[in-house]
Amino acid sequence: MRLTGFLCVALWSASAVVLAEHQPCRPPPQTHGNLWVTAAKGAPASVGEFNYDSQARKLHFKDDALHVNKTDHLEMLIFFEEGIFYDIDSHNQSCHKKTLQSTYHCLEVPPNATHVTEGYLGSEFIGDQGVRMRKWRKRVPELDGVVTVATTSCGCVTLFATLFTDSNDVLVFNFLDVEMKVKNPLEVFVPPSYCDGVALEEEGDTFFGLATMCKIGFLCLTAWCVTAVGFAQSQQPCKPPPLVSGFLWVTAAKGLPAGAGNFFYDSPGKRLRFTDNESLSQKAKYLDVLFLFEEGIFYEINSKTSSCKKRPLQSLLHPMEVQQNMTAEGEDMYLGSRVDSGQGLNMRNWIMQVPQLNGVFVVTTSPVGCLTLSAVLFTQSKDLLIFSFIEVTKEVKDPQVFVPPAFCDGVPLEPEGNTFFGVFLKQAHLS
Repeated sequence: MRLTGFLCVALWSASAVVLAEHQPCRPPPQTHGNLWVTAAKGAPASVGEFNYDSQARKLHFKDDALHVNKTDHLEMLIFFEEGIFYDIDSHNQSCHKKTLQSTYHCLEVPPNATHVTEGYLGSEFIGDQGVRMRKWRKRVPELDGVVTVATTSCGCVTLFATLFTDSNDVLVFNFLDVEMKVKNPLEVFVPPSYCDGVALEEEGDTFFGLATMCKIGFLCLTAWCVTAVGFAQSQQPCKPPPLVSGFLWVTAAKGLPAGAGNFFYDSPGKRLRFTDNESLSQKAKYLDVLFLFEEGIFYEINSKTSSCKKRPLQSLLHPMEVQQNMTAEGEDMYLGSRVDSGQGLNMRNWIMQVPQLNGVFVVTTSPVGCLTLSAVLFTQSKDLLIFSFIEVTKEVKDPQVFVPPAFCDGVPLEPEGNTFFGVFLKQAHLS
């Protein structure tokens, strides 16, 4: 089976629910591919080629200057076992040898990580539109944050990973076009000759610190958007299937859970229902929301108390389909591997700036069928929402999910409204 992915971002982020006892899986001995790293506010941190030897615990990464609009480009060789790394400047043939301050990274599942869940990102039943994956989570005090890693269920190939810090920073790692080999292992894992004899410097860093080589800010974000448009394909936004349903994970900044439950979407009628799974939500209040985008309203439903609130919908933007003014970002990409069966997912990214939300919005779909796989909203205030669509099917068995229950009849329109994203951000900050 051939497969798809991006930010698949984006994709999910951590609800720390242990569904079963799982030991962290081991990655392939050697992997090579492309790594895309996105930081807070949606700005690019690094884009380039990686080679990883999981047995010797060595990583080589080199920026692709064509894809990141910045002056300082990154080439690093990390020896996790020895606790050192080389900061390499091949253009000037200079080298710095520094201390690696933490051995944690996201090329494989961290030791003693908690297994969160397992399922198909995208669809199990629609050909070439899903990949079976496992999600792992670990709190890392020395990084002041939470690391999540998503791997293929069979093969343990890393698809994407996220670092959420307590200070609201985030790094999203997407592993693209992965191969189960290393290019020129006798060269990529050996420091160049001009590194011979360089002294170990006092200044050190972590793997995650090395990934943030771009000064994150509005100018950087704008430059990225301009670059993305420059590489964009002139494609018309695709149309989703008329009806879809499945499971939706939503994660906010700091790795806070913002939703975990069933979704149902009617594309022609522009209607969306989301209902939290109470055993997974970890919140005192569970979401049950019906969005009626055509009418510009939404209902907050509480079936336990037979109560309902009707509110204005302040924006029609949502992640269930590609917006008309979105731009396809570059060529289609493979999250994971495109050559090894069951180890990757083919995907297409769509991007837009959202002035009313002061941020950048990315939606990832399957190139064939336009199934939404994941979406990410980055804002300038470091708010973040990551949506991951799991076990998706092209049907809604009960169309009554789009009809407000009888106890909602006649309820007045509340003065306080919200956006689709605001509903989940509010949920994330509930205790």
